[in-house]
Amino acid sequence: VVGEDRIFAIVSPFERTQQTLLGLYQGGFPQGQVCVAHAFSQIREQEFGNFQSVGLQEAARAEQEIVGRFYYRRPNAESSADVQDRVTAFWDSLINEVLPRQIDEYGTCLVVTHGLTMRLLLMR
Repeated sequence: VVGEDRIFAIVSPFERTQQTLLGLYQGGFPQGQVCVAHAFSQIREQEFGNFQSVGLQEAARAEQEIVGRFYYRRPNAESSADVQDRVTAFWDSLINEVLPRQIDEYGTCLVVTHGLTMRLLLMR
């Protein structure tokens, strides 16, 4: 997939994405070509808030129906729109600042992140 390129890997700081990167290595992804792996907090999973209060989850679902799934922000959480803002800032920084400094050294950039985050990146 990546040929002989040196790889610049970016992962979410959450443990399961780092486990996914290790799983890629175990599955045959060329670990020796990954020269650097950085954790970027901007591509972490959506903050879902705290649903420990009785009835909060049901109330949140009812409010979400009114506001809309993409824009609804649960208590102490992020909406998908909030995540999109965070991911957009990450992508703009990656494309305009980070990768231009790496272009001579790395031929491939691997991003290991979460479902919503990846879908929002692909929407760009």
